[in-house]
Amino acid sequence: MELRSPITSVIPGAKGEVLLILARTSQELTGNVIATLGDGRVSQTGANKALKKLVADGLVLSRPAGKSILYSLNRDHAAARSIIELSELRAALMTRIKEQVIGWEYQPVALALFGSAARGQGTSNSDIDLLVIRPDAVGQEHSVWTEQVMGLTEAVWRRSGNVCQILEYAADEFAGLVRSRDTLVENLRTDAVGLVGKAPRELMRAER
Repeated sequence: MELRSPITSVIPGAKGEVLLILARTSQELTGNVIATLGDGRVSQTGANKALKKLVADGLVLSRPAGKSILYSLNRDHAAARSIIELSELRAALMTRIKEQVIGWEYQPVALALFGSAARGQGTSNSDIDLLVIRPDAVGQEHSVWTEQVMGLTEAVWRRSGNVCQILEYAADEFAGLVRSRDTLVENLRTDAVGLVGKAPRELMRAER
């Protein structure tokens, strides 16, 4: 999955980028603004060509506004709902991860997404990095715990196509990293997104 622009995993190129931008707003936008919001992933020329085709297909509405043309997603189109869902694939993936972990027999103290996926900057080649804080009472080699973690790794790959890397610590071990101000901890303060259990920042604040 293209984590920074998930819709392009299904609708590649400029058309996907344009639809992603329009699906995330109810405002009408000019082609120039759309290209700017593409953050370098689509050129002005590419955006204009894509918009022309999307208007012809009825997926995008256009209307003149002075010397400019304003564009918006046609939310009445039969494909609009699917386009909106594709634009929200990253959030949907996080929801699926939560749902799976909430069903674990042994719950983690905390589960968080971090790295490029958490920042929304990942590509189809990027790993999905998860931090798992294990209860001290559950050993790392515990058969059920190991099965849970391995199952999560497999599930994330199947649902995204991205390799899932799990960074696992026992609660006491992670507390030690916080007290020592480990570089990892400082990075987590910046971009970690809590999914299950205690928020990483809550754990880090408690041990400072």
